[in-house]
Amino acid sequence: MTASRQQGAAQTHPHLFAKVAAQRCVDCGIPLTTGEGFEVPFIGTLGPKCVKKYAALVAVLEQVDGLEAHEYDQGSIRLAHHVIWKLRGCGIAVKVLDIAADTKRVQIMGLSKKPLAVIKSYAEIRAQFERQLQIAQVEREAAEAAAS
Repeated sequence: MTASRQQGAAQTHPHLFAKVAAQRCVDCGIPLTTGEGFEVPFIGTLGPKCVKKYAALVAVLEQVDGLEAHEYDQGSIRLAHHVIWKLRGCGIAVKVLDIAADTKRVQIMGLSKKPLAVIKSYAEIRAQFERQLQIAQVEREAAEAAAS
């Protein structure tokens, strides 16, 4: 299992998100009686019930954040294009950075819709999206092995 996949698997457990001082959950708006919530990357501070809804989405976003596409590799370009298109459709803000003359990097900026709308949209495409990311990981590992 790759390091990024291990990190993503670890993030599906809510207790691994950092606890921070918070008054309300950004998803449901319920006051947090303990004064603490979970700081979830790309989403914000969530309560103990809502954090479970977002753990799988955050694991995928962390896997996608930093994804690179090279002009000479049509597979990586197709993957990056598809990922960006699907994420933006779900309500996730994505930026494409030029990091070299022939290389682009995907950067997750946050949410462009309300968190609940993003979760609902992502739930509709989740299986297909995760399958494509797994295929891309295998292709990337094969390309790296062939290059070395």
